Order: sequence, then structure tokens, then C-alpha cells
Amino acid sequence: MIAILIFNYKLHKADKPYIIKNVEKNIINPAGIFCLIPAFDEKGNLAELTQRLVTVLQKTGIKFKIFFVLQGNISNRKTAVKLKREYPQVDFIYYPKALGIGRAYQLGFLHVDKKYSHILTLDADLNHQPEELPKFLTAWKKTRPDIIIGSRYIRGGKFQDNRIWKRICSFTTNMFVTKLLKIDVHDITSGYRLIRKEAAETIAGKLKEKGYPSYMEFILLAQKSGFSIKEIPISYIPRKWGKSKMGKITTLFNYFLFLPKAFLFFKNPD
Repeated sequence: MIAILIFNYKLHKADKPYIIKNVEKNIINPAGIFCLIPAFDEKGNLAELTQRLVTVLQKTGIKFKIFFVLQGNISNRKTAVKLKREYPQVDFIYYPKALGIGRAYQLGFLHVDKKYSHILTLDADLNHQPEELPKFLTAWKKTRPDIIIGSRYIRGGKFQDNRIWKRICSFTTNMFVTKLLKIDVHDITSGYRLIRKEAAETIAGKLKEKGYPSYMEFILLAQKSGFSIKEIPISYIPRKWGKSKMGKITTLFNYFLFLPKAFLFFKNPD
């Protein structure tokens, strides 16, 4: 398995960056998209991410808002203030200390405006490509699922992270949890998602995990609540600026603690 993962990494390492393509003009789009993005010391990525998101979203003609849950150094806030002056669609809340990805999303969900029908979640480090958003919209147009997951583990998906330990941890965790709990999802830990607002409102108040297991918790709660889920292939690429906040030992430990909870609380259909 490790050999396959390493081969897959080498196969896609030289792929060209994702190129912006024309968005279908006649697509029946969601009423509005609220982009919810936790960011812990990602000031070097905020400007590029915002510019690329604005470019893609303006092409769709959908009303939108980009909302950052900022954490860490005060310089992150200063960068966001500048972006807010340049782009009226940008807003943020700021916390000087790290919240954890799960807690950041929980707080972010509280700020979703009623006028937006969907919530787009993605990483602030440019692992997720904003230019792939049209694929989410096309998938939504076809079947109107409650949640669309950008997946690295279905045909056409790519996982180009430089850290072999993360690739192995992610793949095995996804395979173990989805098979054990009989969930028809291949990438339960992906953070690139388009979520119907009503689904997020139902699930958000039940979330408890503060760290990375919150991604799994959200999908498990979604399935238990009867929400429909669809996956589309995405390309996950290495960050260009800064360092990942995903520590090896902490991540593995948190996943290890979450697995028995997932089995006990979600295996029982009641």
C-alpha cells in the first residue's frame, strides 16, 4: 500500500497548476455562497486565495461572501483588514490564540447570513483550488445534494501532499472509518465542501470535536441525519507559503481517540 501511495505521489508531482476555465453561463446556481475559511497564521496565502476566489465567484454571477476565522499573529488581522478594504465581500473574526479547526468552523457557522443558500468550506493554505468550484456547481445542478465533497480518493482525484505520513494516515483513516461504519463516502476527511445551509444549521449545533476529526464528525452526523452526499474529484496540491499546522503526533493521537467514539456513537442507527 505504501508503495502505491508513493508511486501515486510521483505520478502527479509534475502536474501543471489548475487553470481557470470558463464557467457555464446557463448553469442554475445556488442563491448565494458563504465561503467559510479558518486561517491560523496564513497571512502569506490570504491575498492570493481571496483574489482567486473572487475571480471565480464573480464569473458565476452568484452573490457571495468570503468569511475568515483568523487565528494567531496580529499580522493576520492586518492583512485581512487590507483585503476587506479592497474587496467588499470579505469579512472576518479574529482570535489571537489557535482554536482548532473544528472549533473554528463551529464559530464560523454562527456567522452565516440568512441570504446565502450554501456554505463553501476550504483550506486557507491553497491546498484546495478555488478554480474547481464550477465542478461543485455542476454536480449540484444535476442532483441537488445537501453536501458535495471534493474528494482525493475517487477517479480523477489527486492527492499531491509532500508528506508521505499524511498520505498514509489520510488514506488508511478514510478506508477504515468508511468501511467499518458502511459510509458511502471515499474522502471523509476532505475539507473542500459545498454544504446546503439548512444541513449545516442542523449539524453545527451537534459538533463537539475541536481538531481535525471534526471533518469526519460532520459527515457522520450528516449521514445519521439523512442528508444526501455527493463526491466530485479534486486536486489537492502542496502549500506554497508557510508551514502546516497539522502535527504528526497530535493528528495521529486525535484520530486514534476519535475512532472508538465514531464506532460507539455512529454505528448505532438510533
